[in-house]
Amino acid sequence: MIEYIRRKWTNYKNEKSLFGKISDVIFVLFLIAILIPATRKEISSFAIRIISTSPDTVDAEEQKTVSMQAMQWRLISIDGDAVQLSDFNGKPVFINFWATWCPPCVAELPEINDLQTAYRDNVVFLLITDESPETVRAFMKQKNYDLPVYFIQSSVPEIFATSSIPATFVVSPDNKIVIEKRGAAKWNSDSIHELLDKMIKK
Repeated sequence: MIEYIRRKWTNYKNEKSLFGKISDVIFVLFLIAILIPATRKEISSFAIRIISTSPDTVDAEEQKTVSMQAMQWRLISIDGDAVQLSDFNGKPVFINFWATWCPPCVAELPEINDLQTAYRDNVVFLLITDESPETVRAFMKQKNYDLPVYFIQSSVPEIFATSSIPATFVVSPDNKIVIEKRGAAKWNSDSIHELLDKMIKK
């Protein structure tokens, strides 16, 4: 058995290119990092970020309308300000359900943070979580994010109900859901900028 392993190792060293050996080492290190709890979330988030793509818009004829009842949905900000969805009538609204413990959520937050920085004056961003304010504040400080976090105060309307996170809904100024995305996405993309710019100009 030992001789067999030695022979295989010799063949590997002689036949594998330098690039192939480096790739193998990187892959092994990646697997080890995934197995270590302390680094698992960060590594998973990084991998998800690399493969994420920009989400598609919903075809016009399939866009759902947010009802007046759903517009009464109540939230409270991390600073204690009470709002309801109807307060933002006439503006595009970006709704994202997320959590600090969720690797896909963490993976897309840098994109969301950059998008919010670019559009904070014209688009409403609602990052919704059920974690404690203390947990969220510590996370935001650690990551140096400036994101508007909200907590649910009344039942989530059926139109926004989701059993998985992250889940994101982009609502147009005329209350149509133009993007409905479950899973991580590349949010700070040209196509999303074009969509938001178009809604802002209307």
